[in-house]
Amino acid sequence: PLSMSGKKQRTAEDLGFLSIVAQLPSTITQQELLALIDKYNHDPKIHGILVQLPLPDHIKQDAILEAIDYKKDVDGFHPYNQGCLALQLRGSSTIRPWAVHHTTETTSQAEEKISSDNCSTNPLEYDQASVNLPCTPQACIQLLDRYKTRIAGQRVVVLGRSSIVGLPLSLMLLHRNATFTNCHTHTPIADLINICQQADIIIAAVGAPLFVKKEWIKPGATVIDVGINFLHIDGSNEVKLVGDVDYNEVAQVASHITPVPGGVGPMTVCMLMLNTIRSAFRTLRPPR
Repeated sequence: PLSMSGKKQRTAEDLGFLSIVAQLPSTITQQELLALIDKYNHDPKIHGILVQLPLPDHIKQDAILEAIDYKKDVDGFHPYNQGCLALQLRGSSTIRPWAVHHTTETTSQAEEKISSDNCSTNPLEYDQASVNLPCTPQACIQLLDRYKTRIAGQRVVVLGRSSIVGLPLSLMLLHRNATFTNCHTHTPIADLINICQQADIIIAAVGAPLFVKKEWIKPGATVIDVGINFLHIDGSNEVKLVGDVDYNEVAQVASHITPVPGGVGPMTVCMLMLNTIRSAFRTLRPPR
C-alpha cells in the first residue's frame, strides 16, 4: 500500500497538479534544505510547499517550517497560519469557515450555513483568505459538517494536544462554540474515562493503538479516529494498521465512527489538495 506521502503525490497528479517530489537524503544539511525551500518560495509555478515530517534529528523542524512562505504553507504549520487560527484572523479576508459569526442568526442556523459553505465545490466561494488551516483538523471538521453532526453546545473531547492535530483542532472546535475538553498524557486515566463517557463527540489523536474502549463511549456518540499505528499480530510476523480506537468494539455503541484506514486519512489528503487550490486561486486572483 502507498505511504501517506505517496497518496499525496498520486492524488495531486490525478488532479492534474504540477507535482514535484524532492527525494532528499537523510544526510542533507539544514542549510541545503533551507536553500531548496527558498527556491520554491520564489518559484511562481509553485503554489504549495510541504515538508514531510518527521525530519532527521540534526535538522531543526521549527526553522524549516518557519522558512516556508506562509502563503504556500499548505500544511498550515507556519506560525503565521497557526497564530491567525488561534486569534480568528483571516489576513485579507473576514471569512472564518471554522467560526460562528455574531449575527442575528440562531446558532443552529449559523452552523447550517457554515456546513453548507464548507461543502462548496468552488474554492473561490469557500475562502479567499490568506491563511491555510492544518489539514487533519480541517478533515475532522469537514467530516462532522458533511454528516451534519452538530458542534455548537455539544460536549467534545479531543485526546491529544500536538501542534499538528490536537491543538489546532481544539481551537477550531472552540471557535465553533463546542463545550470542549482536551485530555493528554498528564490527564489521569480515571478522569479521562469519566470525561469521555460524557462526550457527544470524541476525537482521538494520541498515537496509541486501540486505546479508546467501548466502555468509554456514551451510546450514540460520534467518534473520529485520527490515529495511525502499526500493531504486531500475535504469533505471526504480520503487522496490522489500526487507529487509536478499538473500532470493532466502539462501533457497537457509537452512532458514527471513522475507520482506520479509510477514514480521516483520505479526507486529510483532500484538505491538502484544497489548501493548494485555494493558494493558487489567491495568487492568480487575489482577494479584494
